[in-house]
Amino acid sequence: MDERIAAAEAYLLRRLERRGRTNDRMMNAVYTMVKQKGIVTAEDLETSSNLSRRQLERLFQEYIGVSPKKTADLVRFQNVWREMCHLPGQTKNMQDLIFAYGYSHQSHFINNFKKYAGRTPLEALVYAGRRMS
Repeated sequence: MDERIAAAEAYLLRRLERRGRTNDRMMNAVYTMVKQKGIVTAEDLETSSNLSRRQLERLFQEYIGVSPKKTADLVRFQNVWREMCHLPGQTKNMQDLIFAYGYSHQSHFINNFKKYAGRTPLEALVYAGRRMS
């Protein structure tokens, strides 16, 4: 799992580096995503970057290769996995994570997690040799 996260981060960083100079306002939107752990709305990104939704879409496609929504989903997934795997004593249970990261319900959380991890959250924890309360 950690290898997948590292590969995704490396890919996104290569995309940014390959383009040379980035757009500062787009990077403000990325900073907002990271700071808010991927729990952002389109309006949050528009406000932090002072760009329209369409401009953000174009810039994210150009510099990162994916939409702002997918980028925020990846950031949120990384934070969820970090809390589940690396900070198990601080996380009370799966329902706390679902609520904390703004998922509408458990199946939404599981489907989103499987999209990036290729397995359910519990399967990923077992694979990583971790447990969750």
